[in-house]
Amino acid sequence: MIKTFKNPFFSVGLLLVSIFAIISFFSLSIDLNSANEINLSNKFQAPNLVNLFGTDETGADLFKKVAIGARISLVISFSVVFFSLIIGLIYGSVAGYKGGRTDQFMMRILDLFYAFPGFLLALALVSVLGPSVKNLIFALTLTGWTGFARLIRGEILYLKEKDYIQAATALGNSSTRIVCRYIWPNLFGVLLVQCTFSLAGTLIVESGLSFLGLGAPAHIPTWGSLLNTGRFYLVEAYHIALFPGLCIVFLVLGFNLLGDGLKQVLDPKKNSVV
Repeated sequence: MIKTFKNPFFSVGLLLVSIFAIISFFSLSIDLNSANEINLSNKFQAPNLVNLFGTDETGADLFKKVAIGARISLVISFSVVFFSLIIGLIYGSVAGYKGGRTDQFMMRILDLFYAFPGFLLALALVSVLGPSVKNLIFALTLTGWTGFARLIRGEILYLKEKDYIQAATALGNSSTRIVCRYIWPNLFGVLLVQCTFSLAGTLIVESGLSFLGLGAPAHIPTWGSLLNTGRFYLVEAYHIALFPGLCIVFLVLGFNLLGDGLKQVLDPKKNSVV
């Protein structure tokens, strides 16, 4: 643990992610109606002590909207990665451990998903289902589990040839017990690293879909929708696009640095659980 915190990438990444986690927690006390309150006499205010991020074209406090957007982005990102991990873990485990024709058949199905660009597939799904947080999580999960499945399948193909797995099989342990008891614990490090990188990728896709108006409903402020609105006022009120854009950059940077730090510290090949 001490070695982990001494890693500069991990420390900086954890700091950035923690800041946005605190902001999103703070947003729980913000009423959505107050965040969307219209006060045209106060519109386009530059950042000040009262309105930290200034105000938007309706006179609403931009900081409140950015804080709510942080919560929405984190909820969507963690939900998508969680469901993608569960699906990929089960699918990849079956394909990798069974092998043979079962593996070949399941990999061909996986190839079908890879044949479609993930962003475009998510875009099409949300366009059909309609903009909502649940539909966005469903669409991103449907395109995000494939990376986990392929990674887990490859790791299991490597691990199941280990002597202790062969010994467990010879002792009559069931396939389910071998996978759950002896293989999955060895995947912890590599999956933790993959999750952090997936969080960054999911955040980018979610922001892109929100920018196109296919994320959360219009009355819920998200970083992508704020960025889309801000592009119309870059001359008179650049801060409307600046702060949501910076939030996306720094949170993605935080997840990537966190992943890089964990990758340097956690070596699943050396820290296997026997």
